[in-house]
Amino acid sequence: MMVHTTVVTRRPDVDIQADIERLLLTYPPLTKDRHSIQVQVQDGAVTVTGHVQTPNTRRYFLNLIPTVEGVTSVDATRLFDDESIRLEVGRLLPTGVRVGRFQYGNVVLTGRLPDDVNADDLLEQVRQVPGVRRIITDFR
Repeated sequence: MMVHTTVVTRRPDVDIQADIERLLLTYPPLTKDRHSIQVQVQDGAVTVTGHVQTPNTRRYFLNLIPTVEGVTSVDATRLFDDESIRLEVGRLLPTGVRVGRFQYGNVVLTGRLPDDVNADDLLEQVRQVPGVRRIITDFR
């Protein structure tokens, strides 16, 4: 009786991570966002966290990761895009308040806060939006 042994070679996580980090350098929007993206690989499972500026950039990057040899899964539940977060924050704002600047999870709220709106309550609502890292206010 002949016994066949199958040897499964797993690609080293460091090599998978290096390939993913190279992907960050091939698409100009990712190149710009790469300082706000963190990639971790453990046993081929990739976890991506951080911020990119647009949903298209997020989708493009997440579609590329599984093409890297050795990737077994991708968790991007903590990878956010600023455009989607900005829209979600905008839905919470009362008339007179607007998002002045938004970059990599940092939001600046400007304008005039209505008298009947409590600033602390508003800031707490904005803080609850997934992906918001920091809030700066510049109310008049």
